[in-house]
Amino acid sequence: MKINSGKSSLLDNILWLHRLYGTFDYSAATIISESIFKLLQSKNLPEYERERSLEFLLSILRQLLAFYPMDSDLMKVFIKASSLITPKDFDTNWINLLRRLLREEDSSWKQEKDKVFSQYGDDLDSLSQVVGSAMNPILLYEGVLKFWKAGRWDLCIRAAYRLLKTPYAPIVGALLGFAALSADDLDRAKEWAHVALSSFLKSNLRAEIAAREGNKEEARRWWSDSLKREPLQLWIYHRLWELEQPLPQENLLEGKKIFIFLYTFNKLEETLKTFLSLMSSKIGSSNVVIMNNGSTNFSAEEFELAIKKISGSYPVTIIHLPVNIGAPAARNWLWYLPEVQEADYIAYLDDDVILPKDWLIYYLQDMELFPNVVVVGPKVYNPGSVRTIQYIYRFFDETGERKIRFTPTAPFPLDLGQYSFRRPCLSVMGCCHLFDRRRWERFGIPDFDICFSPSQVDDLEHDIQIWKHGGMVLYDGRVEVIHLQEAGRMLTLSRASWAHVLGNHMKMEAKFSGEELASIDRAVRDVDDNFFHKIYDDIMRCNHEV
Repeated sequence: MKINSGKSSLLDNILWLHRLYGTFDYSAATIISESIFKLLQSKNLPEYERERSLEFLLSILRQLLAFYPMDSDLMKVFIKASSLITPKDFDTNWINLLRRLLREEDSSWKQEKDKVFSQYGDDLDSLSQVVGSAMNPILLYEGVLKFWKAGRWDLCIRAAYRLLKTPYAPIVGALLGFAALSADDLDRAKEWAHVALSSFLKSNLRAEIAAREGNKEEARRWWSDSLKREPLQLWIYHRLWELEQPLPQENLLEGKKIFIFLYTFNKLEETLKTFLSLMSSKIGSSNVVIMNNGSTNFSAEEFELAIKKISGSYPVTIIHLPVNIGAPAARNWLWYLPEVQEADYIAYLDDDVILPKDWLIYYLQDMELFPNVVVVGPKVYNPGSVRTIQYIYRFFDETGERKIRFTPTAPFPLDLGQYSFRRPCLSVMGCCHLFDRRRWERFGIPDFDICFSPSQVDDLEHDIQIWKHGGMVLYDGRVEVIHLQEAGRMLTLSRASWAHVLGNHMKMEAKFSGEELASIDRAVRDVDDNFFHKIYDDIMRCNHEV
């Protein structure tokens, strides 16, 4: 993570990173805190900058303590920073309770936690047996996080109820409520919200519950309360702005020629799950084309029969290729089909995704609202009974001659609603994205580059080309897609596979000059910054009118 690009002050850069991450993970927050402490040592730092720096630091530490409440070393850093500034009337009750609990902490708890995790590693079921009989709050809390991140709600809920019997229940109740929301367990989310002590995190939980239930006014009230408690939560302005926007309607599908392309290689079961979710979504009379990209572990007849069983009377075109031509060439092949030349919109789907019902109408709404957007993509979840984030938006982190480093695919994997909105970005995941064909042609966007075959980096490089040619890429976190491959969490690659990924990355780096990359980076950030300031101004104006 690059802290300071040299284009702005350290604090401005931290604000940018805060908008990127939504919620800082432990390592990022530690790096940023160290940078601020170093800044505070400067003898030439103006007093107003010193105060602003300390306010940033304290906010970051408070937010971090909400997610890692049993870290006594972190609390010591917070107390040290607090002593450097006149206290302000922010959220103090939960912090004071946490300080008292940490003073009473048993010194053996952390040692026991380390020993148990070292012994059982990723044997989650065995770990659950030990955690399920423990009363060590550190062990229980780390167990909850471990099971949550692994997508195991059955194990997570057992540890959570045990944890709620400890004195830490008022501190952790809100975060446990978010785990319940991620498992679509709304009743438990409400139950655990009642346990939690008032804090910015509890207000966020209340807002998320209200939003899920369609109560916009209550959601707005709770998010506004959260901002009063903890102002440095910039993602909330996005959520408040989204509350003011109309929901898309199915009539957006009318009068538009849409092609939905699904291409697959040797994934019969996953493809059928993907196709079933597609047929269950709102696609109107869209044209559906499936490319069997040289699959060898099932026959063409078997494939067509299985597709027909799902599609029923809905017309579906199936193309069988004798060999696997790879993802970039498959996309290009489908793009240049004669019947596709007059299309308005083209969607590409991977063969291992589960789609939400409204994905297409959300995307069409985006295309109408953002006139320069060429492609829009989703928020991507890992599979599991409790969801975690696999992939969101991406930006450049560093660029140079033959050097491209991207921001993380999932800066904070736990879903607290911090990515559930729209935002211009450098790139989106290509597992479910929609292109405006006319804008593609108007901007002169090139084809997907077959040098990246059979896959990896091709969609990233193509998004960079969109920006290079004057178009825009949009992330829509309202569209929540489950990616069955688990690319972000548990996927392990062979040495040959990693060599292919790294080789493709080097090819991508060689395609752009350092000057081009810097120009694209400025363009992306300018558009994103302008959009954020627009929604911020909109929210401030609405609040003033109220």
